[in-house]
Amino acid sequence: MALAQTLQKAKVLASFLLVLAVGAAASKAAAQSPGETQRIKNAETLIYSGRCGDAVVQLRPLYDAEPQNERVALSLKNAYVCLKDYDSARVILERLIARAPFLTQEISYRLELSAVYFRAGDEVHGRQTVDEAVTLGEGNLQYYEQAADVFIGSGYYADGVKFLQESRRKLGQPRAFARKLAQVYEILRNYGDAAREYFAVVQQDTAQEVMVSGKVAALIKLDAQEEFDTGLGEALAEILAGNPRNAEAQRYYGDYLVAQGDFAAAFDRFRMVDSLAQGKGRYLLYFARAARDNGVHEMVHRACALIETIPNSPYLVQAQFLLAETHAAAGEFAQAAELYEKIIAGTPNDRDRTEAFFSLGHVQLYGLHDPRAAIATLGGLIERYPRSPLAAAGTVVVADAYLALGQAGAADSLYAQIELKSLPQRNQEELLYKQAELQFFTGNFSLARDAYSRMMNTYPKSVFVNDCLRRMMLITEYAGMDEAILQIYSNAAYAQFRFEYQTALELLNKLKYRESKILPELAWLTSGEILATLGRDTLALAAYDTLVQLRPESFYAPLAIERKGDIYAHTQKNCEMARTTYQQVILNYPKSLNVEDVRKKLWQTERILCARTEKPKS
Repeated sequence: MALAQTLQKAKVLASFLLVLAVGAAASKAAAQSPGETQRIKNAETLIYSGRCGDAVVQLRPLYDAEPQNERVALSLKNAYVCLKDYDSARVILERLIARAPFLTQEISYRLELSAVYFRAGDEVHGRQTVDEAVTLGEGNLQYYEQAADVFIGSGYYADGVKFLQESRRKLGQPRAFARKLAQVYEILRNYGDAAREYFAVVQQDTAQEVMVSGKVAALIKLDAQEEFDTGLGEALAEILAGNPRNAEAQRYYGDYLVAQGDFAAAFDRFRMVDSLAQGKGRYLLYFARAARDNGVHEMVHRACALIETIPNSPYLVQAQFLLAETHAAAGEFAQAAELYEKIIAGTPNDRDRTEAFFSLGHVQLYGLHDPRAAIATLGGLIERYPRSPLAAAGTVVVADAYLALGQAGAADSLYAQIELKSLPQRNQEELLYKQAELQFFTGNFSLARDAYSRMMNTYPKSVFVNDCLRRMMLITEYAGMDEAILQIYSNAAYAQFRFEYQTALELLNKLKYRESKILPELAWLTSGEILATLGRDTLALAAYDTLVQLRPESFYAPLAIERKGDIYAHTQKNCEMARTTYQQVILNYPKSLNVEDVRKKLWQTERILCARTEKPKS
C-alpha cells in the first residue's frame, strides 16, 4: 500500500514538473527573437528541399548557443542524417538523452537514436537501443508501436512485424497493434494477414467499420492485380468460417468472390449479408450493380427478382431501373421499355417518374427504332415536368428522333432552342457534336467543319474530339471535285442514323474498292458495325478482316480488331477468340488510340468470361 502511494505521488510530481517545463519552454519560445524563429523555419524548409548543408550552416550557431533547445537540436540532427553524418547526429541525441528531464522524452530520444544507428548500418547498436527504450517504457503500448516504427521506417519490415507479434505475446494482448500490423502486411503484399488484422481492428472498435471496409476493398482490388497468391482468399474464408453470422465477414468474402468472377457464389454471400443486416434488398442491389458493371446479366436478373419478393423494399424501384438497364444492354429493348412503363405507372415519386419517362423515350428511339413513340413519350415528359433537369436532355432526344425521321430542319431548330447551360457538361458536348453531325449528314460540309471546330474549341478535352478530327480530315481530304464521293459516305452515315441499314450498306458498298485513302477503310469498318447491329456476326467479322487485310497500317485497323473482339466476347461468349483478338491490338498496335480501352476489355474478359488460372503461391 505504501509503495502504491509513493508511486502515485511520483506521478503527480512528474505531471507538475511537466507543466512547469512546458510553461518554461513557452516562455523561452516567446523570448526567442522573431529573427531566430524564422531562421529555424528556413532551415527546416532547406532540409525538406534537400539543401541540408545550408541548413547545418544556419542551425549550428543556434545549437551551440542553446543546445537544450529541442527544436533546434532535432532539426540539426535531421540535417546531419540527411548529409549521412551519422556520428554528429548521434552526439546530439546522446546529449539530449543525458539531459532529458522526463522518461517520455528519454524514450523518444533513444528511439530516434536507434533509427540513426540503423541508417548508419549499425544493426547491433540499433537493436540494442530499441531494447533499452522499450525496457524503460515497459507495458506502454505506445512505446512498443513507436519502436516498431523504427524498424519499419528503416526498411526492416519483417523485423517490425516480428517485434509487434512478440510484444503481443509478452503483453498478453493478441489484438494489440492490429492496424499497424495490417499496414505493414499491406506493404509486404501479404494481403491475407493484412485482412486478418483489419478485421481485428473492427472487432475492437466498431466505429472503425467504414475505414476497415475501405481497406478490405482496396486489398481485394490489389489482390486481383497480383500474379501470385497473396493469401487473401484463404484469410477471408477463414474469417467467415469463424464469424458465420457476421454481416461484414460475409460481405468481405462476397466482394472477394465478385473480384474473382465467381458471381454465383457471390450471390449466395450477399443474400446472406442482406438477411443478417436486415438490408431489405440493399446488399442485393449492391451485388446486382457489381454484376451489371461486369456484364453478368443473369445475376442482375436473379438479384433484382429476389428484391421484388421482399415486402415493402425501399430498393424495389432502383432494382427495376437496374434490371431495365440490363435488358437494354443485352439488346432486350421491349423488356426494358415494359419495365420503364411499369415504374411510371407504379411510383408516386416525380424524380423516378421523370427518369423513367426519359429512359423509356431513349429506349424507344435508340433500341426499338421508333422515333414517333419516342417523340410522344418525351413530349409528355417535357409538358408535365418542364423544370426537370431531364426536360432539356429530353428535348435533345426529341430532336434526334426528328432527325431519324428525316426531318433535319425540325431537328436543327430544336437543337438551336436548347440552352447549353441547361445541360450537364457531357450533354453539352454531345449537343454541339450532334449539331455538327446534322450538317455532315445533310451534305453541308463547310458548315459541318465549322461546327466540329466549335465543339473542339469549346471542349478541347471532350470524348468527341477524336470524332470531330476524323470528320474534319474527311472534309479536307475530299474537298472540291471529290466532294461527291464524300456525299456518298455522308448519305450512308445518315441512313445508318435513320436505322435504314440496308440502304446504308448499299451506299457503303460503292466506296469499298475505290482508289482512295480513307473512305474505303471507313466503308469496311462501318459496314461491319451495321452488320453486327443486325446480328449478322459472320459477315461483320469478314468485313473487319477485309479492312485489316487490305489496309493493315490504317488508322481504323485496330478499331476493326477491337470490334471483332467485342463480337467474340459479348455475342459469341468465346473466351479464347476474344482474348486472342484483343491481344492483337495490344501487341500489333501499341500506340493506337483505343489500346487502353482494349486493355480494360481484355482484363474483364479474363476475369469474367474466361476461367481464371490458379495463382502460384508467393
